[in-house]
Amino acid sequence: MNKNRNRNVGKVSKWYTPDELHELVVEVHEGDLLEFDRGIYKHWAVYVGYRETSCSGRRKVPSVVHRSNEAINGGFSNRSIAVSNKGANGIGDVILQQLSHVCAESSVRINNRFDSEREPLPTEEIIERVLKLANARKTDISREPYNLLTNNCEHFATNSRNGTATSQQVNDVVDGVTAGVAVIAGLALVVGGGLALAGGMRKSRDRYSADSDSD
Repeated sequence: MNKNRNRNVGKVSKWYTPDELHELVVEVHEGDLLEFDRGIYKHWAVYVGYRETSCSGRRKVPSVVHRSNEAINGGFSNRSIAVSNKGANGIGDVILQQLSHVCAESSVRINNRFDSEREPLPTEEIIERVLKLANARKTDISREPYNLLTNNCEHFATNSRNGTATSQQVNDVVDGVTAGVAVIAGLALVVGGGLALAGGMRKSRDRYSADSDSD
């Protein structure tokens, strides 16, 4: 039996609005990665199915585990819910939350695109790993400080599903900065070369004028 059966391997869905979450829940499977459009950046989480959360009482609701960045997320909606097990700085804990609360007013989609680079782990292993971290109040891993470049929500999500932490957002920024530096360096060479050429032409013209005057 294929352990990845019904896992949406490699799937990238359409974007769903908050009012369409009921449609997303029909399509998403446990262990899938969810990408939330926050406007200036994308937030990532691992879908874990119907669970009891700190805000749902005894009701089981569609839920996700994610590396929280609520200090930023909270600015997007008053529906972002603070939870009791957050770190001293309010950023970086791995937490279990209701899908609708994490979504807030953002669009969301299934995004398992990294499956093409690294095969996803078995569903049971993904869920076990993320729930263990979400429930571990004092472990170093669950409370590692949030770091935009090395330990953000996308790093957590991809590591949980594929076993390797990667962030395309960070890679794109780094590539953009590298390309910008290359352009600036190229312009500097062009400008420098142009100035050198102009200087050489000026010297040649001055020598020609001097020779003409001596005649």
